[in-house]
Amino acid sequence: MEKRSPSDAPARRRGLVPLNDLDLRDVAMRVSAAWKSSSFTLAYATPDAFEQNVVDYAVVIDERMNLDASRRPLTGELADLDDAINTHLSNVKAYIAEQFGKERASDYYPEFGIVKVGKTYQFPIDRNERITSLERLVTALTKYGLSNQRYGVNFWKDLQARYVQLIYQAGTTDSQRSARVKDKNELKREIKQVLQSLVLLVQANYPDTWRSVLRQWGFQKEKY
Repeated sequence: MEKRSPSDAPARRRGLVPLNDLDLRDVAMRVSAAWKSSSFTLAYATPDAFEQNVVDYAVVIDERMNLDASRRPLTGELADLDDAINTHLSNVKAYIAEQFGKERASDYYPEFGIVKVGKTYQFPIDRNERITSLERLVTALTKYGLSNQRYGVNFWKDLQARYVQLIYQAGTTDSQRSARVKDKNELKREIKQVLQSLVLLVQANYPDTWRSVLRQWGFQKEKY
């Protein structure tokens, strides 16, 4: 008979339950089917309840992956717009300097949403603050008769509208992702707990052959 130390089984149990979300989903699906056809029972969980948790977990993972995929284009376009803002703000500074003189130009920067960041004058780093700065910029360009410049009101209004839209979409997506992460983590905790308990049951009922029985149940560590 195989000899086991007291600390040996918990280590094996943890190793048999994968940490990766997709691996855990796949193992849990196989084990769920095996448990339903066995006579094993747990005091705190049933095969049907576990099966439902596994299904819910698979759905949540799929939704999270879709949300992650939909967030990437938003992130990329926001970065492009930030680059455009940073690049073309120099044109606005040139308009201000030409209108009011280089010596007095910085006095007018706040009206145009331009703030001092470190040793330079630019738009704020925070994107929500950038929205406010874009609003001020459009207003000031109109106020001081700079609307018709190449990088005047039309250019900045179009950029502002798209920027606000993207920030809203990104915020909505991030909120949905956060909610799904919370759901996923709770389901993951419950699934891992049941899997660890089932490993112990198999080890207790099959002291000599538990490794092969666990493989039959779907605990195939070599695959993850």
